[in-house]
Amino acid sequence: MRRQQFLSQFSLATMGKSEDPLARHPQANLFQPASVLLAMEERGDGLNLLLTRRSPHLRHHANQISFPGGKQDDTDLNLWHTATREAWEEVGLPPEHLHRIGQLPDFHTISRFRMQPQLAFIEQPFAPKLSLDEVSECFYVPLGHLLDPNNRESMVVSRRGGEHRVYFMFYQNYKIWGATAAVIEQLVRHLGYPAAK
Repeated sequence: MRRQQFLSQFSLATMGKSEDPLARHPQANLFQPASVLLAMEERGDGLNLLLTRRSPHLRHHANQISFPGGKQDDTDLNLWHTATREAWEEVGLPPEHLHRIGQLPDFHTISRFRMQPQLAFIEQPFAPKLSLDEVSECFYVPLGHLLDPNNRESMVVSRRGGEHRVYFMFYQNYKIWGATAAVIEQLVRHLGYPAAK
């Protein structure tokens, strides 16, 4: 998928209801605000999505694939600022290299964050500078790979008396799941592509 096609499909689509079971949590309004950055760079094979692997020594979600991002600080102007600040701190992506596209609906996580996904194009190549305290690597996945329903799976799991759908996506030796995969699934559906199998 190319930039112009993405912009056309993203802007013409109606923002659907997010598949977010924790949005109905009785204390969802108390979840901490956070933001992640879905940053895409156009390459020879089309748009590629930037992802990171969290450091192995982290207390929560160690080694998991994630987007750059984190909780909102008191000094952040807004959640766009949160996402871009975190991307700068984690992988050295300069905020001035980004062109903001928009955002997806909030997603509530089991770690009690109300996460707002921010979308942007990376306008200039950058040399990643990893904060190894937070991330062990960053890499790109072709958006076309994620749009293909054959590369996405889901299953229903029982947790705390309720049923929840969990998404899984695979690329090379990477396994993407949890909130990251759920947000990717949300984006894919917003663009009008079939749901995961």
